[in-house]
Amino acid sequence: MADAHLGAGRPIEEAPKLREHLNPIYADAIDFGLEVGIRPGELAALHIHRADLKRGWLTVAETYVRRKGTIRAHPKDGDERVIPLSSKAIEIIKRRIEGRDMTKGCGVVHTDGTVCTNELIFRNVWGGVLHQDLLSSHIRQSGIAANLTPKSGYALRRGFATRAIEGGMDSFSAKRIMGHSDLEELEGYVQETPAARARMLASLGERPQLAAVDESVGQRGTDSTNQPPSTVTNEDETNAGDLR
Repeated sequence: MADAHLGAGRPIEEAPKLREHLNPIYADAIDFGLEVGIRPGELAALHIHRADLKRGWLTVAETYVRRKGTIRAHPKDGDERVIPLSSKAIEIIKRRIEGRDMTKGCGVVHTDGTVCTNELIFRNVWGGVLHQDLLSSHIRQSGIAANLTPKSGYALRRGFATRAIEGGMDSFSAKRIMGHSDLEELEGYVQETPAARARMLASLGERPQLAAVDESVGQRGTDSTNQPPSTVTNEDETNAGDLR
């Protein structure tokens, strides 16, 4: 996929605009993706027993294989991981499971032959799997309605990575949370923002300079010249393994 960002701006900034045009189910899925940074296929395969809401941890162990309509366990130990849940992510899970029978099983074939006895956290409005293509479709449609040019559910991972690194998370922790095999893969997700540049220069001993403020500051608009350059990643969400 040639471009993984939601539009000309950053995913975390554009999410509120998209939310205005989304069913609450899909709005929650977008917000959750921005909070935890998991792959769209992993979000689709999240079972309730993988979320420890009391301790605030989420185990990511399966992915939904769109082409086959099955749930597959991650084949390598490095792909299965435990990541922290923010208070917002916990509230989203509670909202999505409220009033539902979470012990009936997901009804989706698991390729390892196990009989599933736990429900999926996220369902679409018809009760089916909230798979990668469906989530991306709603992101695109809401983007059009909001005068943005959205691309795919992978933009949520990009938004998480940029926010995490800018917030001070070390690269190795971000790599582990996102399930990347190396730091080079993570690099493709982090946007080149002024804050990121300033932080890197500060680590080298350079004091940030005060920027001049022009008359356009504070005005609303979508002038592309005011947007940070984007890093192009090459992800294929149709990949059966969905292991990016």
